[in-house]
Amino acid sequence: LTKFNDRMYEELGKKTTAFTFPFGAKSEATIKVVKEMGFKAMLDCEEKITEISTEEDLYNIHRFLRPNNMSTKDFFENKVKIAA
Repeated sequence: LTKFNDRMYEELGKKTTAFTFPFGAKSEATIKVVKEMGFKAMLDCEEKITEISTEEDLYNIHRFLRPNNMSTKDFFENKVKIAA
């Protein structure tokens, strides 16, 4: 992770501020490490709405995954049907 951050800075001249867990795999230990490295937010793979009311909530942002064989249009139409 440190090598990745260093490379991103070398290539882009900017530090990364958000971390996305591959496949949503995380533990309390990894969360602690990511915070210590200076990330300001973390995303997981739980498909649900995130409510942010505290700074700590930024370390538990959920996301909806779109399969690569599904168009963006179909993805959002499906989510609207589920929410209705």
